[in-house]
Amino acid sequence: MIKYWSWLPLAILAAVPPSGLPTFSICGFRFLTGLLCPLCGMTHGMSYWMHGEWKTALHWHLLTPIPFAILLLLPFRTKIPMQSSTLAPPLAALFLVYGVLRWCAIV
Repeated sequence: MIKYWSWLPLAILAAVPPSGLPTFSICGFRFLTGLLCPLCGMTHGMSYWMHGEWKTALHWHLLTPIPFAILLLLPFRTKIPMQSSTLAPPLAALFLVYGVLRWCAIV
């Protein structure tokens, strides 16, 4: 049962309507710089995704399906620790590039 811990955030986001999420930001990066961090909007995006509002979810954060899939599939992974995952560096780079594109108002 404990291996399904990654489903807890998904269950919480499914239980709370997107309109029930706080409208203020607790992002330290945004507080210090005034810029959106590469993850800003992810909680709202995941909430809308869990409620089947995929277009709105992608509006909040274009990469919302990636962490959703990771959280959903995490219990079924092999015994290899996530730190040694070959997917971690490319995913981090993808989120960083997306963040930079948002700063430049390209996306």
